[in-house]
Amino acid sequence: EGARVPDMVLGKEDAPVKVVEYASFTCPHCANFHKEVFDKLKANYIDTGKIHFTYREVYFDRYGLLAAMIARDGGPAKYFAIADVLYSSQRDWLASQDDKTIVENLRKIGLKAGLDKAKVDATVSEFETCVADLKACMATDNIAGAMQGQVPAFDQAFAALIRDLDRRNLLDSTLVCVTSEFGRTPK
Repeated sequence: EGARVPDMVLGKEDAPVKVVEYASFTCPHCANFHKEVFDKLKANYIDTGKIHFTYREVYFDRYGLLAAMIARDGGPAKYFAIADVLYSSQRDWLASQDDKTIVENLRKIGLKAGLDKAKVDATVSEFETCVADLKACMATDNIAGAMQGQVPAFDQAFAALIRDLDRRNLLDSTLVCVTSEFGRTPK
């Protein structure tokens, strides 16, 4: 079996109840859960040893993927603190419709969290390379198909690709560059 993306966990491993949350950093419902419910769940159940909590990322779009990559740059020690910032400021860092602005907002969150600038820059660079590769594959292979003669928006195609990779159990072996799983370089 290929390498798995490690789960991010809180609480005692031997807690009597196991809770697994599947969430995206770009989901407004997930942000609301973390704003309204999570702190109470953590204080009353996780911190008291009643619940072992596992957080698993879902990548609905490229910004959710980059946010997860930056949160993971902090390692297990900083992950949930960075996640809290991502959720509490979600509207702010997603407010722009400009790709570069959103990426820069996420970079700033990582740096403000105390992450190493070189590590954050490398993560953003790797992410941007993967997005470019995915766009090239879409253009070359038309992996998203045609919808009434139009190529669907990038995020729709990204979501379709993620669903396809998940269906083929290829997501277990990569977090970052999904196109490398196909064993070819985009043209």
